Amino acid sequence: MALLYAEGFEGYSDIDQYEESGGVVIPSYIQPYLSFGSGRNGGQSLINSGGVFQEELTIPFTYPATNNTPVIAGFAIKFNNAMTNGDQLFRIFGDLFNFSGLVGQSGSVLFYTHIANNLNIGSYPIVQGKWYYFEIKYYADNINGIAEFKVNEEIIFSWSGDNYYVSRVTPYCIKFGWNGWMDYQIDDVYVVDTTGTSFNDYLGDIRIDAIFPSAAGNYSQLTPSAGNNYECVDESSFDDTDYVYSANSGDKDSYDYDAVPTDLDDAAIYTLRMMSFSKRTVASDNIKMKHLIRQGGVDYVQSEQSLADDNFSKVEDFVFEDPSDSNPWTKAKINSAEFGVEVG
Repeated sequence: MALLYAEGFEGYSDIDQYEESGGVVIPSYIQPYLSFGSGRNGGQSLINSGGVFQEELTIPFTYPATNNTPVIAGFAIKFNNAMTNGDQLFRIFGDLFNFSGLVGQSGSVLFYTHIANNLNIGSYPIVQGKWYYFEIKYYADNINGIAEFKVNEEIIFSWSGDNYYVSRVTPYCIKFGWNGWMDYQIDDVYVVDTTGTSFNDYLGDIRIDAIFPSAAGNYSQLTPSAGNNYECVDESSFDDTDYVYSANSGDKDSYDYDAVPTDLDDAAIYTLRMMSFSKRTVASDNIKMKHLIRQGGVDYVQSEQSLADDNFSKVEDFVFEDPSDSNPWTKAKINSAEFGVEVG
């Protein structure tokens, strides 16, 4: 698969908790500006409320091992205030401004890449308070370089040639907001490369929806901190005041979940992302965990994963097909399944 990253900012309660899950924030010199709020489709988005020295958000992703393939990044963005000329919005694929967006005072986003000494190669007018979906395809090469940009699935410009500036650096990432005064929101982020037979081109204006436990499933073998097992893990944002726990290998919890939004198109369900927040309280026990899918009365356990000590951290699996029949997920299949965890 060519899916390198996907994030809808669901389930997080604060930026500290997001950082513990792998995001990187460079704090403002004045006060914190990053938070979570309402997203595009009823979920959450990440908000930067602006400041003279903004907090910088870095979203790292694993670059393909071959290191010689174009990468495509997409994200939804909304601007909530008037921009100051020169506000720098984002840079893609490393620390060397391989591709960057600059907000102009005229109400346009100007796009730069390492072509002809960073000359402006494109622009797009933006309206305050409106969601847009940006997608960028980029590849640095001294012969076959690519710089392409889409807004709401329409190509704004497409360029190829020599855009090799200096050696690319790691980490490969998307960086948002590091200069100026902007109030903006980000949602529904993805990154893919162009290898493989799926997820290898633009995905278009995607949405990442979250559903949460709503009732007990077939298994309730972990110990609840209080009340019913599912009630300890049913929050829509992270809350460690209640939880389930076990030190016994093979113990399982499974839960019924909320129904999938009815307006989703079955043919456009790309993947199921299972996400939980877990930790290991006694390092010597070497407890691990596995995500569990129960479909049609059969258990399908995902790969075992190690846990961080002391701090809750994000544990995730991308499950691209229904394991019961190796066919794509549909709303009905997701609604009929139970999801949970097994102690490793």
